[in-house]
Amino acid sequence: MSSHTRPAVRAYLARVRTALSDLPADEVDEIVEDVRPHLAEIADGLGEDATSPR
Repeated sequence: MSSHTRPAVRAYLARVRTALSDLPADEVDEIVEDVRPHLAEIADGLGEDATSPR
């Protein structure tokens, strides 16, 4: 896994935060931090082809 977060992962996580905006901020932060490494691993596996779904 790369040490930085790919733009596609950042964009997807921003949409996750928006979708969960009715939850308490600390809960959203926890969810995002739980999901981030999994998304980064997938994006790394896809390489330069990794894009964020629209």
